[in-house]
Formats: sequence, structure tokens, C-alpha cells
Amino acid sequence: MHGRCWPQWTRFRQALAIGAALIGVGLSAHAANPAAAELAKPELVVEGSRDGGRFNSPRGIALNPTTGEIIVANTSDHRIEVYSLDGRLLVRFEHRVRAEDGTLIEGLPRSVAVAGTSRMLVADSYAPYVDVLDYRGRSVAELKTPVPQGAGGISAVAVTRNGTILAAGPGEKGRIYVFAPDFTPIGSWGEPGSDLGHLSGIVAMAELPDGAIAVVCSQTEVAVQIFSPEGRYLRGFGRHDYGPGNFSLPSGLAVTPPQGLPC
Repeated sequence: MHGRCWPQWTRFRQALAIGAALIGVGLSAHAANPAAAELAKPELVVEGSRDGGRFNSPRGIALNPTTGEIIVANTSDHRIEVYSLDGRLLVRFEHRVRAEDGTLIEGLPRSVAVAGTSRMLVADSYAPYVDVLDYRGRSVAELKTPVPQGAGGISAVAVTRNGTILAAGPGEKGRIYVFAPDFTPIGSWGEPGSDLGHLSGIVAMAELPDGAIAVVCSQTEVAVQIFSPEGRYLRGFGRHDYGPGNFSLPSGLAVTPPQGLPC
């Protein structure tokens, strides 16, 4: 990415459709509007790999725009899996994290992102750090945060167009930890709480085309909140409720370029 337009827009749109099918987030507004439901119809639905494997409560998905590959956190199977755009399994491996005593244990990956062209970032419910992996599943670095061991692990990870990495603290202690593209810590922002402009139960993050950061929370007054890159609250929308304009249980977020506008 890094400031350039998405390559092969058709492929990107297809990958977003796959992502919606994998995560399974229902938007009540679509149900109430048949025209909107038709617009949201996926181009391809992938249920799992062709060798008989199936997804088991997948929680995270990311697209590598350079390679055209889809990375899935197959959460309840404790695995990271990489697919082609047509659903062909390329590689899979168990995600293991470092316990407090230093031993490696079976992880519970919940969010994935792509750093550069050859690194996968994994947020795991059992790890207070972001795991940096190569494409063979080997851990090559850890982005450490002040989150204590056993507090629930990093809940979401995202990468902006300039390569800045965002990692979300777990549960009611919502906070965004910021790292430079070379994995150097920059700082953090966000105040825990459920009121407007606060963070609690962060489940997803993404950068908007104007550089603002959208954060989805499960325990705040509104589901989607928009912040400046420095963490200043700008606006929010979507109550935790049923009906058009609301989100009963949001679990993911994806951002596309403005329709019909150049990148």
C-alpha cells in the first residue's frame, strides 16, 4: 500500500466480499433494504480449504495487496492460514505464543494485518504483544506493550498507508499503542471508558482515506468512533442495538477508497 492505489481493484473488491463471508457480520440496514442487500452480494464465498479443512470461528482477515493473498486468523483452530483469491490454501500453521514462564503455548489468534510485503502481524488473545511472523510462520519480532500477561492479550492490529502499526489493548482497558514501520514504539493514545471518545472492548481498527482512524468497540456508547491519527475524538455512529444504522455485535471493519474517486 504505502500511499499508492490498490492494485487490481476488482481483486480487492472480491477479497472484501470474501472477508465479509468469513467474518459473518450481519448489517441490519441491508436486511431492511433489498437494494442494499443486492449491492452487498458476495462475488465468491469461501468456506475453507479444498483439502477438507473448514473455518472454525475465524476472527481476523487481511489482504496482502502486493501478493494478492488473503490471510485468515482461523481462531478456534489456533491457526493462521493463507489463501489465494480463489480460495486455494497456500500455507497454514499453528500460532503459538510465549507464556509468562517463557514456554510456547497454543495461541488464539484474533486479528491479522500485513506489514510491508513479507511480514504478518498477529494479535492473539493469549499474548500481550503483537507477534511479527514471516510467511513460514516463524516469529521474527514482538511488538511489546504495557498490557500485563493474562489480561486478555492484544485485541486488534492494523497498519496505516504509511506503515504505522496500531495495536489495541484488551477489554475495559482500551488503549491504542502505536509503532513505527521499523517496529519502534512511538507512543499510545485513548482513554478507557464507555462514553463518547473513550475506548472499551476494541474489536477492530482501520485507517480512513483522509488519514483518520476508525475504531470499532463492543462496550462503548456507539460502535464506531473516528479519531485523528493523534487520538483526538472526531465523531461516532451506530448504537449497540438492532435496526437500520445500528450494530448489535460488530466484530470487524474494512475500508475502501471513495467510490469513483482517484486514490
